[in-house]
Parts: sequence; structure tokens; C-alpha cells
Amino acid sequence: MVIVVFVRASDGLSRDVQPFEYFQGRTLGTTLGSSYAERMRRSGFGVDSGAVDVASNFAKLKIRRFDGFAVSLISPGDMDSFVAKKYGGAIVRLPTPLFSDNIWLAASQDYYNRHPRRVEAMWDWLGSAGKKEFSKLLTKYYDEH
Repeated sequence: MVIVVFVRASDGLSRDVQPFEYFQGRTLGTTLGSSYAERMRRSGFGVDSGAVDVASNFAKLKIRRFDGFAVSLISPGDMDSFVAKKYGGAIVRLPTPLFSDNIWLAASQDYYNRHPRRVEAMWDWLGSAGKKEFSKLLTKYYDEH
């Protein structure tokens, strides 16, 4: 899991800017109820967590309600094509994530020994079809707003 930051291209941030340093004392938007908002506050960022969905956060970013929009993704580029298509280059993702975390999926040795194909199939699905499913869900829920 990564927390990436989208910014306005017109702000002209360098592609090698380090978000953790740059956004100290600045405000980042997050989706209402995001689990990482408190972590961001403890790290020194101002947090605007009033918008209930991705679309509303991008709208707030465009009108300069905050300096960047932080969102949790499975891998950094998961929203890139969607954002490029929807915003035509006006909003871009900073290459370096704000935070990177690992999610450990595990099965007990006993379960794995009894069901190795099922466990491997689940891990393979998460790494391939699961990422595609995430993108489809993101598009679906965005289009509904």
C-alpha cells in the first residue's frame, strides 16, 4: 500500500520533490474517514478530510482548498491513466509516495499444506486481477458522482 499525492500541474513542482518534506506545514486533502489522516497529522501535515470521495477531493484541489490530495493505493500508478483522462494533465501524481507500507497476507503452514493451490491462486489474483478490479471499482464509483 502507498499513500500518493496528486497536485496541480500548474504549481510546477519538481518531479524529484520529496512529498514528506515538501508538505510539512502545508495542507493535504484526504477522503473523509481515511485511516491515514491521523498519521498525516502526527507527521506534521495539515489535513483537510471533509470530502467524501475522490471526485470531491480533486475538485477541492483544483480550486486550491489544499496543496495536494493524498490517497491510498495498491501501487503508485493505479490512478494515473484515470486522472490523465479525466483531468487532461491539469492534475498529476508526484512520483515519490508520501508513505509506503506493506500488507502481509498470510496463511498458516497447516492451511497452506492442505490447500496450496487455493492459497497461491489468491495471491496471484491479488497481484493481477485484483489490481484490475480496483481500477474498475474506482472508475465505477467516480462515474456515479
